[in-house]
Amino acid sequence: MIRTTPGRSPAVGPASHRKPVETARSPRRNNSITRSSAGKPLTCANVGVGSLPHRNRRSTSLTPPPQGGDSSSQRVGTLPQLRRGTLPRRVLRPVPTARHGRRSPGAKSVRRSRRPIDKGVIVRKTTRKFLAVTASVASIALLATACSSDSGDGDATPSKGTSESASANTEPVTLKVATFNEFGFADLYKEYMQLHPNVTIVDDKADTSDNARAAVTNSIASNTVVDDIVAADGDWMPELLASDAFFADLGSDSVKDRWPEWKTKMATTADGKLIGYGTDSGPEAICYRKDLFEKAGLPTDRDEVAKAIGDSWDSYFDLGKKFMDAKTGAAWFDSIGALSQGMVNQQEAPFEDPSTDEITATGDNSVIKPIYDKLTSDEVLAQSAHLGQWSPDWSAAFKKDQFATMLCPPWMTQIIAGNAPDQKNWDIAPVMPGGSSNWGGSYLLVPSGGKNVDAAKALADWLTDPAQAAKIFVKYGNFPSQTAATTDAQVTGKTDAYFGGAPSGKIFSDRFAAVSKQPYRGTHYFPINAALGDAYTRVDVNKTDDSASSWKKFVKAVDDLS
Repeated sequence: MIRTTPGRSPAVGPASHRKPVETARSPRRNNSITRSSAGKPLTCANVGVGSLPHRNRRSTSLTPPPQGGDSSSQRVGTLPQLRRGTLPRRVLRPVPTARHGRRSPGAKSVRRSRRPIDKGVIVRKTTRKFLAVTASVASIALLATACSSDSGDGDATPSKGTSESASANTEPVTLKVATFNEFGFADLYKEYMQLHPNVTIVDDKADTSDNARAAVTNSIASNTVVDDIVAADGDWMPELLASDAFFADLGSDSVKDRWPEWKTKMATTADGKLIGYGTDSGPEAICYRKDLFEKAGLPTDRDEVAKAIGDSWDSYFDLGKKFMDAKTGAAWFDSIGALSQGMVNQQEAPFEDPSTDEITATGDNSVIKPIYDKLTSDEVLAQSAHLGQWSPDWSAAFKKDQFATMLCPPWMTQIIAGNAPDQKNWDIAPVMPGGSSNWGGSYLLVPSGGKNVDAAKALADWLTDPAQAAKIFVKYGNFPSQTAATTDAQVTGKTDAYFGGAPSGKIFSDRFAAVSKQPYRGTHYFPINAALGDAYTRVDVNKTDDSASSWKKFVKAVDDLS
């Protein structure tokens, strides 16, 4: 999506040399709704505004509908933006990752440039009643809910099973799909409704990923089904798995090999129930400024840069020291909080013991403490641009010569292009220090208490089929999580003119193939990761604490969770 989660997930704007519809992807977008004086709905220009997540969207401009058009485009609705409900403080904390660009904890959100999407989609004004839930009631209801109760080749032909059986039903059905940021579903909705004339799809897009998360949490707490399909960032999955009774089992033979094991595992309960279909993923590479490398006397060819960076974090920082010694006036990287995200994603159990869910982040055997000590050392801090990721200063830095490298999942390439559309010196090195790492990725879930569960399953199945995933990457840049899609010729053959013609599809396909694990995400993963981000912000960005004092505050925040 985020990208997209990227949390989001993913500022995004078209590069001058790109086709408008293929340029930057907006991690945040909100569709506002209006009507003409004649009472007919106007079309949404679908222009997104993003600041990653986590990802806020602003209202879009609206234009009169074009003449003609197919009937399916007139059956797409958009619900109004969500309002934050009353939830426990922990539930509403900013998401510290992006599917498509995610906002670092403690950093301010930032307005980003807009991305042109498809025009001509007629929207329908609907209303949505939100439930405000107190912290105590939400916690009790969540607990009660928790305690109750493929495709094969590169051409990625649509799967059978759920989609095939549901297609036999010709009764009229309306399906509400709750998303956030940019999942790239607009064209697919039209296509699906052409294939299934009895189906009407309503696009229920939240204005921020935080509000999307609050909405699904409210639904679970009140045991109320609002949407037939719900999109969720990967970082939310531990809490949703704890309430798996609220969601339908999506497991079937037709999808069992669609995703790699690490992707499916994040949406599977201990007893084998699959509650989410994977959408996108975030295999990481390194984006770098060729002109700044040349100025520092370093290689500029992407393969040579990959060799110079090397496979370890030590070699990455060693090259950073050489860059800093050249005194170009730029920093080596943007933020230690961003580097931490990549390093955490390389750990099997960064915060909790997978067998007991016991918090280990601050104990004697902590795998996070050595990472924290490295990133807050004088050596590494000297290479930082001290920018809070997703902050206004961070966004503005892309137009200046403030840093030379950054961690770069696929959705980040769209953020870079949107923040500096006229910059011609960015490139992508096919390497990730410390080994493979995935940052971002989302899922589609189907509430089990909905009125149209079978039809919703069929749509979710079809939207996450490898064939559809390949189309989304080509147009929006959301890299697939479906194994077959990552080797599809459309995907591997994609190049990115903004990044010097880099073979982005091949680079990210290779990086995806190298990912073998995702960190264990227990019930405390989300708040611990947020607290860790706050610790880095105090040292690197705000400079209110030294390494030791900020760690003590982190330990206190983690202790308060128990």
